[in-house]
Amino acid sequence: MAAGNSSRGARRRGRSGGNRPRTHPLRSTDEGPPESAGADSGVLACEIHLLAVRLDAICRIAVTVEMTLRCQNADQDGYIADCLRHAVCGPIWDQSKKAHGLSKRLGRVREQDFSRGHAET
Repeated sequence: MAAGNSSRGARRRGRSGGNRPRTHPLRSTDEGPPESAGADSGVLACEIHLLAVRLDAICRIAVTVEMTLRCQNADQDGYIADCLRHAVCGPIWDQSKKAHGLSKRLGRVREQDFSRGHAET
């Protein structure tokens, strides 16, 4: 009868890696190819641009409400309109401008990525 070789142990699936250090990272299944980075930044730039457009609309509605309050000329309406201008309209307008700038910068990065890709091929 043949005796089992106790030095081998159970058979393993896959590669153990051996003694050599790894020179390349393992492939990840959730990462796409590098070409998808340009598409992702394009989608992000579009979403940020749409957010900026919505913020613009909200700000314009708030300014309309402020002007309506001023035209009513009731006792507290001027004070409420001032609070609305400083607490709502100004901050929303600032965030909208930041979002517009960010979407433009992301759009430029995307264009540069495409021009680099065409130069290499």
